[in-house]
Amino acid sequence: AISLILMKTMYTLIYLYNFNNYFPSRCTHLDKMFLAISICVLLLVNGNESASLKNIKDRLDVQIGCVKCHNIDKNKINVHLVPHSHDDVGWLKTVDQYYYGMKTDIQQAGVQYIITSVVEALMENSDRRYIQVETAFFWKWWKSQTDDMREKFKYLVDNGQIEMVNGAWSMNDEACANYQSTIDQFTWGLRIINDTLGTCGIPRVGWQIDPFGHSREQASLFAQLGFDGVFFARLDHEDKSQRELNATLDFAWQGSANLDNSVIFGGIFPTPLYFPPSGYCWDYGCTEDPVMDNKESSDYNVDKLVSTFILIMKLYANYFPTKNIFIPMGGDFHYEAAEMNYINMDRFIKAFRDNEEINLIYSTPSCYIRAVNDAQPKLKLKTDDFFPYSNDLHSFWTGYFTSRPNSKRFERIGHNILQVTKQLMALNGLNGASYEDNAKSLQNLREIMGIMQHHDAITGTEKQHVANDYVRLLTKAIKVAEKPLGKVVGELLKKSQELKTTLTLSSCLLSNISICDITQKSEKFLVTVYNPLSWPVTHYIRLPVNSTSFNIQGPNGTEEYDVIAPIAYFHTKLDKLQSSHELVFAAKDVPPMGIKLYYVTKKNKK
Repeated sequence: AISLILMKTMYTLIYLYNFNNYFPSRCTHLDKMFLAISICVLLLVNGNESASLKNIKDRLDVQIGCVKCHNIDKNKINVHLVPHSHDDVGWLKTVDQYYYGMKTDIQQAGVQYIITSVVEALMENSDRRYIQVETAFFWKWWKSQTDDMREKFKYLVDNGQIEMVNGAWSMNDEACANYQSTIDQFTWGLRIINDTLGTCGIPRVGWQIDPFGHSREQASLFAQLGFDGVFFARLDHEDKSQRELNATLDFAWQGSANLDNSVIFGGIFPTPLYFPPSGYCWDYGCTEDPVMDNKESSDYNVDKLVSTFILIMKLYANYFPTKNIFIPMGGDFHYEAAEMNYINMDRFIKAFRDNEEINLIYSTPSCYIRAVNDAQPKLKLKTDDFFPYSNDLHSFWTGYFTSRPNSKRFERIGHNILQVTKQLMALNGLNGASYEDNAKSLQNLREIMGIMQHHDAITGTEKQHVANDYVRLLTKAIKVAEKPLGKVVGELLKKSQELKTTLTLSSCLLSNISICDITQKSEKFLVTVYNPLSWPVTHYIRLPVNSTSFNIQGPNGTEEYDVIAPIAYFHTKLDKLQSSHELVFAAKDVPPMGIKLYYVTKKNKK
C-alpha cells in the first residue's frame, strides 16, 4: 500500500464536507480496464536438446537494423572485435558523478566524454564500430548537445557504425527486479531511442554483461521484444568451464515453456568478464603497450602481438560451435579518449590483413549473430536460469538477493506510485483532460525507476553515498509526480463538471518506520482507497498514530479497527518522531478501478 497524504487547507475541508453531494453511494466504480498493479491508499486530510535459430534467421534475412557488417571469411577464424564501454548507472559514484566525471579520486570515469570522444573517433574512419548501451546516459548526453553533434551521432547510427543495444534505461538486475519494472524501463528507454534516432536506432540485441546471474524470464522478455539474442559475461565458473569444453559459449535459450518463438541466441564471452584478452587493452586506463608498427623502431612489437593473439584465438576457437569468435574490446568506462583505442585497433587489424588463419574485423553483436546464423550450427538448447552465479569455489553471489531491504522496498513503492499515477491520469484523460500535460510530471519518476533497476541499484551493491543519492532522486521524483495528482483525483471524484476540485497530495514515505506527520498530528483526515486492479480487493490499511481511540466512518457506516504498538526492534535517527501506535482497519471489497472513502476522527480522551 502507498500512502498519499493531502496537506491541510481550508479548501479541502469544504471538499470533504460535500463528498456526499458527489457520490450518494460514497463509493464510485470506474468501469475502465487498465493494467493492474496493487492497492494505493490516499489519505485526504481535513486540514493537512539443441536448436536452430530459424525464427532469428527469418528476421535476419530481412534486415539487421542499419548495422553494416564487415565481410566474413568462411575459410578462416573470424574474430569479431566489439568496442564497448560498460557505464554503470551508479556504483562507486553517483549517476551524475559518473556522467560529469566528478570524484576522480574514487574512479576516473566521465560518460559525457566517452560518447563525444567515440563520435569524433568514428567520424575519422567509417570502418570503426561501437555499441551504445545505457539509455539513461545517452539521453543525458543527447539533451546537452548541439544540433551538429546530434546529427553526427544519428549519422553514425544510420551509417551502421554505432549499434544501439539493450535499449533499456539501465542494464537491469535479473534477480531482484520485478518483471513489470523491467518492462517499464525498457519501454521508456526504447521510446527515447525511437524519438531521437528513429528506425535505425531500434535495438535488436540484449546486452546484460554485468548482472550477477541471469534469469530465463529476461530471455523471454527479450524474445517478446523481438530481440535476436543476448550477450553476457557472468555465469557460474564451473558452468563456463564445461561450456568451453563442449564448445557451447554460443547457445540457444528458450525463455518460456509456453510462448511460441521464445528461443533467442545466447552468447558468452571467452575473455575475463567483458574485458579484452590480457595484453590487448589499449584504453588510456590500461597498462599494455600500444601497437608499435614502425619496423625501424627498436620497440616494434606487431609480430609479437600478432603471434600471441593467434595462439589465444586458436584456444578460444575450441569454445565456439562456428568459426566466429566474439571479443569484447572495452571495460568499465573505457573510451574517454576513444582515438587511443581505435588507432591501436586500426593498426592491429591492418597487421592481420593478409593473415592466412585469422580474419580480424570490427564488429557488433548483430553482425556476430548473423555470422553465426549463416554458418547454421546446431546450438545447445538452454531452458532454465543461470542462477546462482559463482565466480570461484565457495564464492556465490547470493547476498544481494536480500541486501539493503529498505532500498528494495522503496523501489517497489516508487513502482506502485508510478503505475497508479499513470492509470489515474489515463482515466482522467478519458474525461477530456490533457494526459500529455499531466504525464510530463511523470518523466523524472520514469527515469529514476529505470535507474533503480540497475544491477548496482536494486541489488544493494552500490556504495552508501550512492544508495543515499538513489533515495534522494526517487523521493524528489515522487513529489514531482504527485503535483497534478490532486487535480486528477478531484476531477475523477466530482459528479458535476462545473465543480472545481483541486487537492494537494504528498506521500507518507516513512510509514515503514511508523512516521506520518499528517496522521499523527491531525484531529481528522480522510482516507481514500483506490483499487487499480481488475478485481475486488480487501486491503488492510496501517496508519501511524499517537492516539488509541478513533471513529472511522466508511461506505457501510462505522468501521471496526484495531490499534497496535508499532514494530520497534530497530532504531533510527528519527526515533523521536515515530508514532506510539498504528491504526489498522480493513478497506473491504474495494471494486475494480474503484474508490472508497474513510473519514477518520480522533476521539476526545474523555
